[in-house]
Amino acid sequence: MNRQTRDETVQCRKLLLDFYSSELSTHSRLIVGFTVILLTILQITQKLQEHQQTITYGQFWIGSFGIFMTAWVLYYLLMRHIAYGILSNAVIAAHPVENQEMSLLERIATAARNQALGNKILFLVPSCLFIPSGERISELQILFGLKAVRAVGISLCAGFAIPTTTLLMKLVGLI
Repeated sequence: MNRQTRDETVQCRKLLLDFYSSELSTHSRLIVGFTVILLTILQITQKLQEHQQTITYGQFWIGSFGIFMTAWVLYYLLMRHIAYGILSNAVIAAHPVENQEMSLLERIATAARNQALGNKILFLVPSCLFIPSGERISELQILFGLKAVRAVGISLCAGFAIPTTTLLMKLVGLI
């Protein structure tokens, strides 16, 4: 590998890590914010129930819808956070000189597959379900062999949010 190719690879890695770092930071802040929103909704519904003794149907459906939507967004953000974390770890773990015929994206995909935890998570929940498609990301999706529709990821998070909503509503006393 000549010096110019090595410098381009280092620059590409740096750009990818900057992007993934930005996404991880943003998702972390959003997760904390939506957790506060969820706790606020739970506290409001509990105070309404204590104050009124009975909750009207409108208050019940608004509360349950708010809890469901917040739980859904939290699961979605958590899955995206995991996907970007796996990709950033793969960028760091990709060996720069191991195989000169492989492009950087192929080395990153191989590194992601070789991570024990990352491999299990990608097998259960493919990252392409939660990361938006685009030129850079779609190349990774093709390399990972995880071509799928984002609607599956949205449905999966909704499936997680339904039992969570039921549990939280029982805990607060709405059910």
